[in-house]
Amino acid sequence: MSKLIRNYSVTFKASIFEGLVSSFKAEYPNEKGGFLIGELPEPNVRKHIYEVNDVWVPYKQDGTPSGWGMYHEDLIEAQVYAASVNKIVLGYTHSHPYKSMRVSMTTQSYADAELQSKYRLELSLIVGCTKDGRWAVDVWKDKYSAPLKIYFKNSHSEVFTYPSWRKKSRNRIWRDVE
Repeated sequence: MSKLIRNYSVTFKASIFEGLVSSFKAEYPNEKGGFLIGELPEPNVRKHIYEVNDVWVPYKQDGTPSGWGMYHEDLIEAQVYAASVNKIVLGYTHSHPYKSMRVSMTTQSYADAELQSKYRLELSLIVGCTKDGRWAVDVWKDKYSAPLKIYFKNSHSEVFTYPSWRKKSRNRIWRDVE
């Protein structure tokens, strides 16, 4: 792991993240969700550094403009998939679609936090998106009150901070929020 990466952070495989956000965009104005697949932090090395290198998206989605339903079966299927690729389910993700930008668009709701705690999911990725294509993102750790620091790893295993990845990304998935 790079010296750049700080404790209480998450690193996404960039291509996986781009695909996920593109799928959320395709479902606008409805919420859409899925499960984050990856690896737990190495014990006794650094604290709370997660690697997300895959996503499992349920086939049946009950998304509306104000909610997304997750079923017990979805989590079980995600766990079976994760085990088949020697990974674990780190958490879940879903979109928060809004007509225009708002400060709270990536904040976990009470229901989001309750769901995360109920299923003992370490991470919750919230992708806020707007009708005109702007987006923002935050990752929340169960029982930790601040969002985690976000990093991206490209196909050459180079690691970028969230702001530097947005600037370097040639394949813009949505227009950035600056």
